Amino acid sequence: MKKIFTALFLFFIFISSSNAQVNENLSLNYNDDRKPLLKNDESNSGYNFKKLNDLKEKKENSKISKSGSDVSFKFGNFGASLVDSTGYVNYKPHFEFFKYTKNEKYDYWNENYVEDGFSEFMLFTVDVPIRMSPVNGAFFGRFIKDFKDFDKVSAAKILETIDFEYFKKDGYYILFKENSQLSGETHTGVTTGFGSIMNSYFNSRGFDDRRNGLFVKSYNLPFERKIPVEVSLYTSDITSRPVVMADLLYKIQSGSKDDVYGVSYRRNQNKINFYAEATYAGDFNEFAGVTKIDTVTGAPLINNGSINIVGGNLLAEWVRDDFNLGAFADVTKIFNFGNEWSIGALFNFAGALSQARSIGINFKFNRFQTSERFISGYFNSNYEIDRYNVSQNSNGAYILNSKALTLDRVLSSTSGYNIGLKILIQDNNRISGDNFKGDFLLDIGYKLNELDSIGNEFNIFMSTPLIFDRVKLNGKFNKTKIQKNQLFAVNENTFVQLEILYKLAEGLALVSNFKQAFTPVYNSQSEVINFTRQKNFDIGFKYIPNF
Repeated sequence: MKKIFTALFLFFIFISSSNAQVNENLSLNYNDDRKPLLKNDESNSGYNFKKLNDLKEKKENSKISKSGSDVSFKFGNFGASLVDSTGYVNYKPHFEFFKYTKNEKYDYWNENYVEDGFSEFMLFTVDVPIRMSPVNGAFFGRFIKDFKDFDKVSAAKILETIDFEYFKKDGYYILFKENSQLSGETHTGVTTGFGSIMNSYFNSRGFDDRRNGLFVKSYNLPFERKIPVEVSLYTSDITSRPVVMADLLYKIQSGSKDDVYGVSYRRNQNKINFYAEATYAGDFNEFAGVTKIDTVTGAPLINNGSINIVGGNLLAEWVRDDFNLGAFADVTKIFNFGNEWSIGALFNFAGALSQARSIGINFKFNRFQTSERFISGYFNSNYEIDRYNVSQNSNGAYILNSKALTLDRVLSSTSGYNIGLKILIQDNNRISGDNFKGDFLLDIGYKLNELDSIGNEFNIFMSTPLIFDRVKLNGKFNKTKIQKNQLFAVNENTFVQLEILYKLAEGLALVSNFKQAFTPVYNSQSEVINFTRQKNFDIGFKYIPNF
């Protein structure tokens, strides 16, 4: 019996050592695509877990790059428009050149490669807007392009038909297109810092007055690896005197902690970041600083020149795996006018609703205090139509209503609040370039100004995913100078748009679109001196990639 127990004991030792050797082989050589069956307990694995994690991270970080390009002439848009009481037939042919390099990253737990975004892409498109109008009773009359003075073709008008977008990971991002899409989010315009200088600014609010701006943002350029500064540059128009912006964001990471737990390789992020930001914005339009005109001729009498604004802010942010909290302070100065300071907080959350859907919530709140002759968020959503307006009263006298004049008449200090909320529910299976067809997005911004002469501001954008796999809704509402009980009243300070898309086939949709925009009024020198409201209703067919 003693010999039997001795034999069993030696056999058990042999089996144990054999199992240990198998586990070690799995840890060091798991390229056979089998998952190692190890418990999440470092005490039972010794150095094997460290090796396993190192090799697993190496494999997870491995990527496959796929490159391609596409040159095509597409259907574009075709339909009918009703502008106030005049009907038109529209056609917008679409030319596109797209070149890309796409990454696929190895997913260890699912044992396959999944899409990991673009490492580089370039998109060049040309849309030539053509509008046909009845002339002398003929249904198809002369071709009228969507440019003022359509019979005068210029390089500037040709540039307005071109969109260009270039992105390079660990490089920079360049966007040349209409400002309503310059932020890269297609709806929010351009905002700098915490909105005290430029808040949801759009470069065009005029109907048929499309202008292309240029936006450049850097990502991890070589100098940024030594000095962690992120640079953003923007100009609202490359063919005239524009609104410009320059922003420098300096990031300081005070400390971090990454905890590694065995096979799961879960990182528990816990760190505090500090940011310092400096911003400049200015308007070099010839009418930007006009505060007085001749009541007989309407000509400017007092012009302060360009409007120049500088600001800076500090942010401390506590970052965890699925949320971060921050507190910030901000100061702003308008040259030759007043200044502002503000303090606030922000909260960001990211989590999963299900295996297929994730949710992100961003909330921001700040209180501001200004001196006299200052307007918080000077470049706002309707700035282009508020900059310079000249009209005549019943006696024929010219009257000026300009942003600079409003600024000059703010003769007392004021305070107020900024509130922002953004909710994004995202389809995790959505492929890049699918135009948010699987996402729900709600973006709300509200500014409460305690000085009635300035009024409040409200911006909202909503986009739904495909409803019943066929219908998608987009809505936009921007309003400034809101007085009491007039939040949703559609008046001369309101831009509103509602779009309904119905999917007919892959890439083709039936689209109906209602928009209240503004049409410019010109003087005898072809200068824009005012804007009037104009309602537009479109219905037609539209080419939408991956829709």
